[in-house]
Amino acid sequence: MRREYRAQGEFVLFTVLVSNCKSLCDYLAASFYVCRCRKTLKGECIPAIFLLVSRKNMPQSNHSDFCNLTLADDGRFTLVFRENSGVDPDGSRKTRVNCPSSVGVLNSYPQINLKGIIIKMQGFKITEVNPGLFLIKDILEVNMYLIVGSEKALLFDTGYGIYDLHPVIESITDKPITVILGHGHIDHANGAYQFDEVYMREEDNELLAEHTSKNIRDSILERMKEEDLPPGFDREKWSLEGACNVKPLKPGEVFDLGGKTVEVIDMAAHTGGSIGVLLREDRILLDSDSANTHCWIFVPQSLSLREYIAMLERVKALDFDVFYVAHQDYAHPKSDFDKFIKAAKNAKIENSKPYDSWEELNPYIYTEDGASIVFNERTLA
Repeated sequence: MRREYRAQGEFVLFTVLVSNCKSLCDYLAASFYVCRCRKTLKGECIPAIFLLVSRKNMPQSNHSDFCNLTLADDGRFTLVFRENSGVDPDGSRKTRVNCPSSVGVLNSYPQINLKGIIIKMQGFKITEVNPGLFLIKDILEVNMYLIVGSEKALLFDTGYGIYDLHPVIESITDKPITVILGHGHIDHANGAYQFDEVYMREEDNELLAEHTSKNIRDSILERMKEEDLPPGFDREKWSLEGACNVKPLKPGEVFDLGGKTVEVIDMAAHTGGSIGVLLREDRILLDSDSANTHCWIFVPQSLSLREYIAMLERVKALDFDVFYVAHQDYAHPKSDFDKFIKAAKNAKIENSKPYDSWEELNPYIYTEDGASIVFNERTLA
């Protein structure tokens, strides 16, 4: 069940397993309240969680604070703290708060299971979707993926780059990190300037230069609200950041992270330099925009529908069970490739509708069985 922890004020909430957290609780006792709670789900109370809540934000008391965590069917929950104040007849006062979360020091404690929990940090949401695989969503709702092995880590895509990625990465791992771009579009590559070097296929070099230019960056800022920007954000400085040191990447290259082997996969179609990465041991494929339920094969950098279909058929033959993409938060079954292939094969101008943006490129959209393909006469040929 997904649990969404919403940040409010400066509360910090950690969730750990009771059976393994005594030393952690002892270690943090000087600066945190340790709140034993009962999780109520469909009427059943399970004393199975400890919550560590920032002391400075909690009511001051010399007594232990107990709380009840009520989890609803939709994954939302309410946390009720009880402070022993001697005021109420039962000797307690109830304080109702919302439940935020932070990665914080959690990377130091392997006994803590964060899988499926959405964690909010400034400008980002983080979810561990598989052991050692973190989905990082930026302020404009684009996904990046951090893969953490026993020796190294790898970041796949960098998002828009509005907020600093380093605090997020450092809250998860302190291992050396390699950064790979899935392709050169602004929503995947514009955070590259935050790193000393990144890897990308050379076919998208020209695209990357265009999409990290001042004109393109300014167009992004025009549609952002001031309250969505970081405190003290310097618009002019950000617009001039450009890209960074981009090193060439080729399909078939392998990165050994220690217990996790990551292979670069040719997924050219959406752009000529598009790639995915295959997590061999986990049988998971990560993709930017080349294989998803709403695929653009009409922008100037796109290949033809024929090449798109050939790519999907080739990648489908690889050893993976599920795949994750940049604009949706869930694991797709490998069988979705069949839907994408079928939609692309059946797409014709006569059975499609005009697409409602990029009118200058005359795009059309065809949808079948939940899979949409956006194309134009050039890519259909």
